[in-house]
Amino acid sequence: MKEENKLKLTEYLNKVIKFLKKKDMIYGKMISDTHHNFKDLYEFRALYQALLFNEWYEAGKYEVYKSKKHFNGEECFDSDTFIVVAMLPTGQISNHYKLEYWDLFKIPEYDKSKYEYDGHDKKDVIKRLKKLINK
Repeated sequence: MKEENKLKLTEYLNKVIKFLKKKDMIYGKMISDTHHNFKDLYEFRALYQALLFNEWYEAGKYEVYKSKKHFNGEECFDSDTFIVVAMLPTGQISNHYKLEYWDLFKIPEYDKSKYEYDGHDKKDVIKRLKKLINK
């Protein structure tokens, strides 16, 4: 299949999934690669990131923190979400999680995010982490 057609198909499938989720006809546990579903992967990501951020904080290696509000003082998407941020020598990285994961992150808490979002996206985070690994 041509790359252009793969992208169109992916776009279409993502729209179908969003529609089905909105109608409560599908949820994260149902979408799988046969080994893990989205709920599993979200939980793995939260646990791995909490372990890493906690280690960085304990070692004083990088500045990390959590907040229920963004830099501008607004809530993170909804009242059930928070942000975790690390300021690395390769740049800022962050993720949002549901409040059920709050206590996993044994890092400083702030009323609002200390730093303004620098515009990073998933590709930037991947580059910044790879650069840090290869340092």
